[in-house]
Amino acid sequence: MKNKFLITFLVFLAATALLGILSIASNSLGDTGAKILATCAIISFSSVLAMICSIFLEKKEYQVAGIGGICISLFSGFFAISCVILEPRQDGFLRLGFAFALAAVAYVHCLGLYIPKLRDGYSWVQLLAVIINVLFYGQILLALILGSEKIISLSLVGSNAVLVAFGTLAVPIVSKITGDNDQVTEKRSLKLSLVSGDQYRDESGRKYQVIEL
Repeated sequence: MKNKFLITFLVFLAATALLGILSIASNSLGDTGAKILATCAIISFSSVLAMICSIFLEKKEYQVAGIGGICISLFSGFFAISCVILEPRQDGFLRLGFAFALAAVAYVHCLGLYIPKLRDGYSWVQLLAVIINVLFYGQILLALILGSEKIISLSLVGSNAVLVAFGTLAVPIVSKITGDNDQVTEKRSLKLSLVSGDQYRDESGRKYQVIEL
């Protein structure tokens, strides 16, 4: 599925680039051309978000979260395309479209923090980064939904943005320093039964000669 989203992204990205080049060359894009360009760009962006979520379909403990992210990404893309095509005059409809798009980005951003599987004892770094993201995106979403920018402070948004960047970078750095949990060597045990002398047999019947080091 990840490859399908990648192919979709590349196709519509190429279409977006081609339309952009043609509009610059002809110096006139037109209303229909602008809608097509915007639609291709939205589909490309939604495909990237869905492609990131599809990574989690291969992890059993995150499959539901991955499917949810794909659904949110596709729905937000569909809603944004509807706004482009229908050109609604209502301010609330447009704000809702931006809110859905931002919610999709926020969800995928938080989910992406769990791509590295940190070793036991360091998972709190991911949780803290997710909490920072929720606070950052939450205040912006609240302003969009309520239609009032006065309820948030630009200085607060700016400081939270720095924390979001720090948290996003901290997760892969911690993973690199401590090692990925998947790379930790599994502890294996071999149960042997004494046959005679220094000869032993395992549960499958294979024989071993044990020498003390």
